Amino acid sequence: MFKPVEMCKINVLLLNKHLTDTTRKLGALGNLHLVDAVAQSESGLLGSLDDEHNAAALRQLLDKTETLMQKLGVDGNAAVSPSDGLDETKIAARLEAIASDSKGVEEADKLLQLKEKHSGELLSIQAKLHEFASMDEARKHFGKLTRLSCISGWAPKAEVDGIRKIVEEATNGTGLVEVIDAEDDALVKSGVESVPVKFQDGPLRRPFQMLISNFGMPRYKELDPTIFVGITFVLMFGFMFGDIGQGLVLLLAGLFMKFSKKKFDETIRDAGVLLAFCGLSAVVFGFFYGSIFGYEHLIHHLWVNPLKMEVSEGSLLSDIQRLLLTAVGMGIVFTSVAIIINIVNHFLTKRVYEGIFDKFGLLGLIFYWSVLATGLWMVVKGSIATWQIVLIVTPLVLLFIREPLHNLLNKHGLFHGESAFGVILEGVLDLMETFTGYLSGTVSFVRVGAFAISHAALCMAVFLIVGMMSKLPVHSLWQAIIIVIGNVIVIAFEGMVAGIQCIRLEYYELFGKYFSGDGVEYKPFSLADKK
Repeated sequence: MFKPVEMCKINVLLLNKHLTDTTRKLGALGNLHLVDAVAQSESGLLGSLDDEHNAAALRQLLDKTETLMQKLGVDGNAAVSPSDGLDETKIAARLEAIASDSKGVEEADKLLQLKEKHSGELLSIQAKLHEFASMDEARKHFGKLTRLSCISGWAPKAEVDGIRKIVEEATNGTGLVEVIDAEDDALVKSGVESVPVKFQDGPLRRPFQMLISNFGMPRYKELDPTIFVGITFVLMFGFMFGDIGQGLVLLLAGLFMKFSKKKFDETIRDAGVLLAFCGLSAVVFGFFYGSIFGYEHLIHHLWVNPLKMEVSEGSLLSDIQRLLLTAVGMGIVFTSVAIIINIVNHFLTKRVYEGIFDKFGLLGLIFYWSVLATGLWMVVKGSIATWQIVLIVTPLVLLFIREPLHNLLNKHGLFHGESAFGVILEGVLDLMETFTGYLSGTVSFVRVGAFAISHAALCMAVFLIVGMMSKLPVHSLWQAIIIVIGNVIVIAFEGMVAGIQCIRLEYYELFGKYFSGDGVEYKPFSLADKK
């Protein structure tokens, strides 16, 4: 649940005569992330595979197919004709025949007849050419001996049996399949090759995985940040965009994008799930703020009124102050969890020293919590103890000497060939970066509360305009129009702003604490890739 899918390397050795059929069946299965088989072999045992297909010729055939489809107005709704037995020679001949059949034809009714006659065949040819192009691209990764070929790649452990079965069927039982756990692969252990990362599947996970992959991928064996990103993103959006009515609009729009029968691609549907979650969060925070389509007098708020500046009886803070302080508190919690994830990731990848001696490692977390606890103590007690100062300074001192300490632990010289001045200067700069990183990262979350206030202020502006129209003829109609238009503007503008701010805080304030983004994405070879 909290780790990417476990992977293993697959090496397939087979006779050359079975290579095309095996490649086609593996591409149809679509679960093998290809790597260069030649690079996998020791002492140059394997050579590059001769290219049996002419990429330029395939491109010309595909261009000709698409030109004919455009001329005849062929769309994807036509029934596809069977493509068994089609090769490049037969495809070229059929395209020439169709081109000759449609040459000089301009009349709409004749073009319609030709479309009905050739649509299925052209779609079949297009699909077959895409298949050839995908297989041609895959062959660049293969290696060869005199009569043997080798296919290498990565696959989820759960898919190994399926690959074995495919190879056995395609090679009549003569193909050999070698399976190597990621931790045992020589190239991985030497750092030459990285294991590709595949997220855990799930329709509720994909929208947030899309946000992650747009930034980068975690390294293999690191924690999958999907759940953390999902929770933080949705909470921050709802905090900034809290309104029952407007949130309900986003929720319904997201559900429409997800479940509509229209031909939305998978990305749009995943975006719909993300929008639905954000809308639901906005509805919940709308009850906290007591706001329905920007109107704050229908129900009483459960927590705060984002625009109330007066201090209530029995309270030390105004609602605005509570809102901003809660936003900062949210930032402290999110930042702390991000650092804990970073520490765990370092331990999981056996970089224990970095997990401890890093500004976003264990010492950094101790420093951060010590500063926060000491600050809270000073506010409550009005004083600071010596032991609190020691608790703050100690991790800083250890962070300052981490490079010399690392050198000593590894039995190198104290400065390991570097000048003392350079090491000291680097330590000072790291400490400054530690201070500024924690300070700016925590304060940045004030914007979450600030945008909640600006959202409420924009809604209030809409109702101020509505109030100014009370003396106009048929004022009820004009007021209704302004309320609708104003809410449309608020939903569009503030929804976009809140989404952008969520992405910014994720990428710059949270990912920077725990996410390197330099992992390799799992991209299995598939015959559908070129479509």
